[in-house]
Amino acid sequence: MDLSIINEIADKCPEKVVQRNCKLILKKLSLKSSVDIGHVTELVVVLYILDMFDYAIKACDLLCDVHFNGDYTLWDNVVNARLVKSRILRKIGKEEMANKVVGEIMAHEHPLLWSNQSQCLTLYDQNISEARQRNSERDIMSWQLINCEMMIRFSELPSFPLDKVKLNEEISQLATEIRGKL
Repeated sequence: MDLSIINEIADKCPEKVVQRNCKLILKKLSLKSSVDIGHVTELVVVLYILDMFDYAIKACDLLCDVHFNGDYTLWDNVVNARLVKSRILRKIGKEEMANKVVGEIMAHEHPLLWSNQSQCLTLYDQNISEARQRNSERDIMSWQLINCEMMIRFSELPSFPLDKVKLNEEISQLATEIRGKL
């Protein structure tokens, strides 16, 4: 697998979280490891937040050979990265390509599980609050990135049962807050 894009991202983006993810990806990237794919997904989210859309798409494309195999732990990371890519494609006016990404994902989504999934946003907000009480900037950032990743996921799934306008406003606010910390 050609990881030259990760070297390029590391050269162009000095932010700590980007450097950490690039280092971990360059050290080891197994497309069978949910941890390794999680590093790529977090990198994609951070690059999205930094408005480095081309790099986010290219980083996401490292996962193009990953197909659903029944392992939802692994697959959820892939889905989240691809849905960030879908959001970026919409932002840059490539609606048809964005819809194709979502269509491929919808084949493996189960809308009956969505009500349980949306509850994770409340849990993430609680974790962020607890991290603030502990004054743990690292934990705050980690939970905010996960929260942003999941909000993007829910906003990109067409019939996910949350108010898309409100969700998109929250994504924008959270991205601005995270960007200010990077």
